[in-house]
Amino acid sequence: ESMISFELQRIQCGLANAPGDKIHEYTANYKLNTNPTLTQVTTQVPGAEVVAMPATATAGSPIVVTAGQSIDLVAYWSEDSVETYPAWDVLKRDLVYHKESMRVSWYATGGAFEHDLTGRGEDDNEVFALNTWKSETAGLVHLWLVLHDSRGGTDFASLDFNVTP
Repeated sequence: ESMISFELQRIQCGLANAPGDKIHEYTANYKLNTNPTLTQVTTQVPGAEVVAMPATATAGSPIVVTAGQSIDLVAYWSEDSVETYPAWDVLKRDLVYHKESMRVSWYATGGAFEHDLTGRGEDDNEVFALNTWKSETAGLVHLWLVLHDSRGGTDFASLDFNVTP
């Protein structure tokens, strides 16, 4: 008869030890972080067309693959997911503007990824990350990908593969 809940909070801290004009500039230009948005995930089985799927949090019909196949995966996010924000550089003693880096963590209940983590750096303008997953044994395999921005925002998607012998 009790209810358990939780809340994630984001905090905002002002600048310390900065000149007044820089504090004003920081306050005027800083925007709270918003979660990035995965827009689609594509898969490509060797010898087949690229299949684009909406990046929803629930998997659709399983994609049929053969054991031992390598599947190319691409995760796409929206351009506005990459936010610019000011930060105080203690060495330069000045405000510098950063663009969020994006990374994708890849998880699966079977098979193996070429990379556990892929993404784009602060100076990279691409809005996608590539990976390859290799199926191993027959059965249903659940895949998850989690998109992270460098300020703690997240989004995720999932896919199912039906691996046949």
